[in-house]
Amino acid sequence: MRRHTALTDPITEWMNGDLARRTASIHMPGMLEITMNNIVNVFGYLGWCLEMLSVNAHG
Repeated sequence: MRRHTALTDPITEWMNGDLARRTASIHMPGMLEITMNNIVNVFGYLGWCLEMLSVNAHG
């Protein structure tokens, strides 16, 4: 299921390694909440960009 691309592999390795080391000293619920908020914000921003592009494309 996992795609091997130049972009996702280093990110995945960093997420698995670096984040795991950091969360050892940080409360997990807080980290999860922050991560989820960031993901929601990113998707919201991408959706807004797509909406603007489609509005501009249709004139």
